[in-house]
Amino acid sequence: MKLERFEGCWTAMVTPFNRKGEVDYEGLEKNVQFQIESGAHLVPTGTTGESPTLDWREHDRVITKTVKLSKDKAFVIAGTGSNSTREAMRGSKHAVEVGAKECFLWIVIITDPPPSR
Repeated sequence: MKLERFEGCWTAMVTPFNRKGEVDYEGLEKNVQFQIESGAHLVPTGTTGESPTLDWREHDRVITKTVKLSKDKAFVIAGTGSNSTREAMRGSKHAVEVGAKECFLWIVIITDPPPSR
């Protein structure tokens, strides 16, 4: 498969968790399979994928598993943004090494303090 242009449906995937608060990798597999069967391409660990709450080991594993499951069936744009430039670069390098076609990064989140009363 070759990505020549962005078209079709690209799903910003939700990362499933179990009752213990751990990533539910079996649930992730089911989600990936459902999206592929529906004709969608995949965007794991983006801003709707709970990426700020995952540690980088979990983050990498979600991307790796998504890429492996989608091989030759759908494209993957891996969410690799971070408030740390080094972490974003490391995460992006990992995503490309495991086969993600692109990386999705976002700018640093700016939080304003609450207004004084």
